[in-house]
Amino acid sequence: MAHIVHTMISGSHMSVPIITKLKEGTPEGGREALAFLEAAQGRELAAFLQGILLRSHIEACSQHRPSGKAHEPRGAGSLGLPRARPRRQQRSSHTPAQGKEELRSGAGTGLWRERARLAVQRRVHGGVHGCERLRESGYGVPVVARIAVVTGGNKGIGLEVCRQLAGSGIAVVLTARDETRGAAAVEKLRGLGLSSVVFHQLDITDAPSIARLVDFFKTRFGKLDILVNNAGFVGLEYIQDHIDGTSTTSEKFGGMDMNQRLELLMKWCLRETCDAGRKCMRINYHGTKQVIRAFLPLLLASDDGRIVNVSSVLGQLRFFGSEALKQELNDVESLTEERLDEMMAMFVEDLEGGAVEARGWPVAFSPAYMVSKAALNAYSRILARKHPALRVNCVHPGFVKTDMTVNFGMLTPEEGGSRVVAVALLPAGGPTGAYFEDRQQAPFV
Repeated sequence: MAHIVHTMISGSHMSVPIITKLKEGTPEGGREALAFLEAAQGRELAAFLQGILLRSHIEACSQHRPSGKAHEPRGAGSLGLPRARPRRQQRSSHTPAQGKEELRSGAGTGLWRERARLAVQRRVHGGVHGCERLRESGYGVPVVARIAVVTGGNKGIGLEVCRQLAGSGIAVVLTARDETRGAAAVEKLRGLGLSSVVFHQLDITDAPSIARLVDFFKTRFGKLDILVNNAGFVGLEYIQDHIDGTSTTSEKFGGMDMNQRLELLMKWCLRETCDAGRKCMRINYHGTKQVIRAFLPLLLASDDGRIVNVSSVLGQLRFFGSEALKQELNDVESLTEERLDEMMAMFVEDLEGGAVEARGWPVAFSPAYMVSKAALNAYSRILARKHPALRVNCVHPGFVKTDMTVNFGMLTPEEGGSRVVAVALLPAGGPTGAYFEDRQQAPFV
């Protein structure tokens, strides 16, 4: 209810006394609010009625939760938002006029509550089970002022970004490839009181999966305010039965910097393969590009569209051995998206041909990871130049303890996530085409 009230205050200019009565749940507040909204836009009236349903009947719905049955999300349907169904639905004989009259008179008991509860069930197309899905999935999301998408949001840095954005009043669509893990991550955040987070399945390398998410946004919101591209792959193969950083003593890592820890990570846990390198380029560069291009119209429909690409210090051009490659990737005034794609294809050929070092590509850690992040940085700068209305930035979250780093990192996911969120929530009109490290702008080179 709180986010609906906030939307009314900011978008409708409803008077504070009415809002106060509405928050207190008084019949007088309901009557005055309805009278106000009847004179306003229909969308606001719908948002208000939606809020009333949420506030008055979620508790009643939750009493009917079937025991022993887990919530299993199915793409957009897991959000519990209304959508068209081909089958005919049972219609209530209770007219809208009667409903309004009951609300005006303050008859918010018994009959009205039961009718409203049944209305909720019909709108989510699932009877009592639908009520449970509504309770679990944040039905009020469409009326929240700003909305964000976070890729790879079910764990690590991505999960923290979702938590911190939601805690800042942003409605968040948490995405993940695995539906079960994604839904579990949302439930974890809901347990922290963050009801404005919902789940939608997304595989950033799968065009139909991306299209389903974009279609969902077109239908429900018509815009996207913040896109955080967090999903990624290390570009190396994990050694079977590898050691985990959490199993080592603090004395072992004591005093070690990032480079020293990366050396141990490569020695104990990872190995380079062509398959892993190709997969890395497919996810970190091409997959992220697919998501951005698909969402561009919706981002441009926002009055403050933002793209935050989670990059890495390892993507800085200083790690390249070839000056020609450095200069071309850094010349964003001349570099085109088509040429950048050609250069990435060249890298994959060199990777497969064993010529990475000879051609001057970086080799300090994972060549594919480093090149993919350098390419993502360059693409971000191209986008920023092409779309000045958007804020397109890259951020290094730090060397974070996650599954990807086998917990060899130096920062917690909360610390890494906060650096990403800081860029996502920069003041309006802030920098674009920039790279951030340690909460400050830093060079791409």
